[in-house]
Amino acid sequence: MTVTTSIEIPVYIALQQTDLHCISAFEAIRHSLNYEALVSLRRYRVLTFDVMDHSPSWCVNGVTQYLNRAFDVLNPNKEAAVVGTFPSIPPIEGTITIAVAVRNSDERLTRLEAPSLQGQSLISRIRQELVWVLSVRTDGRSNDVVLKEAERVCVPSYSRTQGLLVNPLFETYSVTLIS
Repeated sequence: MTVTTSIEIPVYIALQQTDLHCISAFEAIRHSLNYEALVSLRRYRVLTFDVMDHSPSWCVNGVTQYLNRAFDVLNPNKEAAVVGTFPSIPPIEGTITIAVAVRNSDERLTRLEAPSLQGQSLISRIRQELVWVLSVRTDGRSNDVVLKEAERVCVPSYSRTQGLLVNPLFETYSVTLIS
């Protein structure tokens, strides 16, 4: 019996034009929630491809080729994709960068179904989530303190006075310090 394993290849997708949803969230966090420490906010749609086990470079190349023809998954006129590695984010002096990965609580709803996957032998499944990237001013405080404060203020929306990025009734999240 042959056991087939797979390699996970992440693809980070961002809008090439202005992301109005991101601008709205940024303005609401800064002004409605009075969180002036937030310097910038970016949003990525992340697709994680489970690819049949080959060399990692072969898998990245296969996913890239698939995305070049899968217009039902990626619109090249509006979206830019980075395959395999997290997009480089220019550092802003005096800030830390935080990633908030958000996924649907129901695992079945994280699976991406697309007609272009029909007959595809390389890719076994695609999962999707959202990643918010926050740059937050430290103002001389430790990274741990700033990270906890940013998570408390920006992430879960338990009331009208906190959080905008995650609805804890339907979504789970994880927070990671990038730099």
